[in-house]
Amino acid sequence: FYNIIEDSNGFIWLCADKGLFRYDGKIFKNYSNPEKRGLSVFGVKEDQYGRIWSNNITGQFFYLENNVLHTFIDLKVQLKGELATFEIKDNFLIVFTQRRIYRVNLDTKKIENVNLSKHGFGNPFSFNSTVYIVNSDSISAITKNNKFQNILETKLKLRDENGRTNSSGKAEIFRLGTQFFYLQFRQERNAFFKFNVSQKSFDYVDGFEEVAKERIQHVFENEDEVWLSTTSGVWIYKYIKDQFLFQKQLLKGRDISKIVKDKDDNYWITTINSGIYVLPNIYIETYPI
Repeated sequence: FYNIIEDSNGFIWLCADKGLFRYDGKIFKNYSNPEKRGLSVFGVKEDQYGRIWSNNITGQFFYLENNVLHTFIDLKVQLKGELATFEIKDNFLIVFTQRRIYRVNLDTKKIENVNLSKHGFGNPFSFNSTVYIVNSDSISAITKNNKFQNILETKLKLRDENGRTNSSGKAEIFRLGTQFFYLQFRQERNAFFKFNVSQKSFDYVDGFEEVAKERIQHVFENEDEVWLSTTSGVWIYKYIKDQFLFQKQLLKGRDISKIVKDKDDNYWITTINSGIYVLPNIYIETYPI
């Protein structure tokens, strides 16, 4: 399983190597259509009208309406086999690749090339009608009026003194309460920063030594904790006095793809090759005897 969300009606939606599934509390229902190339789907979002969107690695984007999966657009020419991330914002499908951002009008299907990066974009983060995007040396935003603008310079060096690239993979933004954080794999380890756009501040954050070399696939904000989905399990940290302190590890050795908390406070944890775990109580653990 690659992705999971709970929609506004309380249904659980899952992206998997066998397609898009909906769980209604009793059964898992699979959705597909004849135009779909391959089985796997990856991204999943709910738009303002309650439609569920998903995409695949061949560049197809789908939406589910009235219990039918429709093909919205095929961007295989633009994406060239790259698995893109996406957001649904107002009346646009916004597609993020490593180097480009495309905006597709939901009514006309007109495709616009919004922005180009020489060094690469990170994954988008949506909060309060604004979509934040990490660039190699700055943080940008798509604002309420759908304008693209740089909002903060990170001043992170792109290369070291020997000319080698300092970072690899896609950077992430996550939020804990009212504070925003930036995660990037830099100089062979995960580096975390706290930033404030209004104060123009961008500062290194201590902690996370236990996951310095781990591949972090998703960050889940859970009240005053962050849960990191990694290839070796879930690592839980609490933010105390400007540093993250390790609390516990769950599902050790499992390849975790994403975590969500549903309306009944159950934790849904998807894995790449070990199915789905549902934890009704985070204090339920297995102890070796």
